[in-house]
Amino acid sequence: MFKNVRKICFALILCFVAVLAIACNKKVDKDEVCKDYCKECETCETCETCNNASSETCKNFQDVVKPTQLGFAQPDGMPLEVEAGATLNVNTKEVEQRWIPANADRRVTYTSSDTSIFTVDANGVITGVNPGEATLTITSLLDTNVTTEYPVAVSDPLELNANGVITRELETILAGMPAVVSDTFTFPTTWNPSANVLYQDGSNYITTIGPTEGQTEEVKHNITVVVEFGGMSDSRSVSILVAPNANDNSVVRMNNAIAIADLYFGSLTNGSDKLTSDYALPTNFAGVGVSYDSTNGAVFSTDGKYTKPLDDRNIKLTLVLTYPGANPKTLDKYFVAAGYTKEEKLAYIQENTFANYTGKGFNTDIALPDFDEKFDAELSYVSSNTDIYANNGKLVAAPAEATEVTFTVTAKYTAAVATNSFEESFNVT
Repeated sequence: MFKNVRKICFALILCFVAVLAIACNKKVDKDEVCKDYCKECETCETCETCNNASSETCKNFQDVVKPTQLGFAQPDGMPLEVEAGATLNVNTKEVEQRWIPANADRRVTYTSSDTSIFTVDANGVITGVNPGEATLTITSLLDTNVTTEYPVAVSDPLELNANGVITRELETILAGMPAVVSDTFTFPTTWNPSANVLYQDGSNYITTIGPTEGQTEEVKHNITVVVEFGGMSDSRSVSILVAPNANDNSVVRMNNAIAIADLYFGSLTNGSDKLTSDYALPTNFAGVGVSYDSTNGAVFSTDGKYTKPLDDRNIKLTLVLTYPGANPKTLDKYFVAAGYTKEEKLAYIQENTFANYTGKGFNTDIALPDFDEKFDAELSYVSSNTDIYANNGKLVAAPAEATEVTFTVTAKYTAAVATNSFEESFNVT
């Protein structure tokens, strides 16, 4: 009985070995790679399916060949060139690629020796970052000991002379400077590695700035930024406030005051409203002092008094914000002071200029005004009965009895802005 059991077990083992042999000796197409055969593997070394049987046997039946040497080179031997901000695909460039053996697996990885000069993705696409030179390293995916290096030169996309380079560097550096620091801040280097930058605080050259140990008060530092390039140099100055408290300092207070001022004048400056009455002008916003200057004090004064103009007037109100330890800030607020409308002008002329004429009795010449006194509108007349009164108000002939005469008055108003001009008529009896 036990002999039969042993025979059965031996037969099962032979069957299992045969199945393994068939599985691992399966031929694959020449273009197939290990991971395609083993499905979830990157390389044969990590292929659990093969390793569970025999990794060596599995690899022997693959057409995957490890490279022993690889190389990339341009025909002229020059480095790859790309401009800062541009891209270049290594695999589409006219680059000579050498593989030993020629049928070696060509999967590789790409790395940059200095990502501040250029970066490269998994597909070999290089992106220039800053002018300079760095090295592209290409490594076989199957054998990390097989590598090649390739020089990459990143150039400045702008052809600038020395002055142009220096000016651009200064502008770029100043644009990134903080107004206030509450922790150690390291000054930036130049974008162009061939340029040099120095930071001077008084007579000291510094590379960082920040609060000193135990500092409790704000201190303003006037930093001189010097950029050198091509045997030339230029400088700019910038103020940086060193404040121990990041949440409560003069710069934060100034910014809060600016935000409050923007809200306070918002309805006027956003064009939704016109100034039609006195407007209170605060002496401070959140503790930050403010003074005012108006481009048209006769219409809107610096104490907020509004005087109605003949026509709409554009007003620029300049705010100067001041706070100890902070640089003064100037804000310009533009709005419109509402003037008299056409309807208001006509009503005023009728009610005021002709107050002594309407409904009155005359038996002599009438001194009709040529202009109204407030708006200086030109006035002309047409009499309804020229037998009694001429158009100019001269009495032609007194009637035997009281007779009503109506003058049609045409008011012609000429404004500085043509769209505000008008010519309208009304009757005065």
